Amino acid sequence: FGGATYIYEWAMPPNPHLAVDPTLVEYGPWPPPAVGEEFDIDVYIMDLSGEWGLHNASFTLAFNDTLLEVLDVTVAPEWSTSNVDTSTPGVVGVFVGDFVTPPPYGDVLVVTVRFNVTYQGSYPDVDESPLALDNIVLWNTVEQIPTDPPVNGLVRINGLLTLELPYLEVSSVTMGPEPARGELFNVT
Repeated sequence: FGGATYIYEWAMPPNPHLAVDPTLVEYGPWPPPAVGEEFDIDVYIMDLSGEWGLHNASFTLAFNDTLLEVLDVTVAPEWSTSNVDTSTPGVVGVFVGDFVTPPPYGDVLVVTVRFNVTYQGSYPDVDESPLALDNIVLWNTVEQIPTDPPVNGLVRINGLLTLELPYLEVSSVTMGPEPARGELFNVT
């Protein structure tokens, strides 16, 4: 037998992308008011191939801080290194690294952000807060991993439609012109 030469070439896997879940949260216009309502938004790295060997990830999540406030940011427990920065109004900065059981693959949860609604106008006003992912950087141990465009979210707060309070009303009754003392009559 003669000798043989084998060449292995690494084929680049598909690009992952970040996504907000759910992509739409909507309140109003009917009572009760939306102010004080809390909801969770998850941020995932989607369609991540294990062949990328992801080591760490960072991104920002921007929102309208006149409509929403961040109550809490919980990093998924599979990340052993993390840093969350909420010091800039309207922005959550996230860094995660060192996945507990490498390599991460599939749809990988990064963080859960708990928001509180702080403003709701009056009907027919509609206020919206995009939940925009930006500054996305994914690294393996050698290079930056290319990503596809993110799937952003939206929070829509329809103005509160306040209804008139119910009341009782007596329909008018006309009697006369002669005196009606002692006469029976119906009132609706």
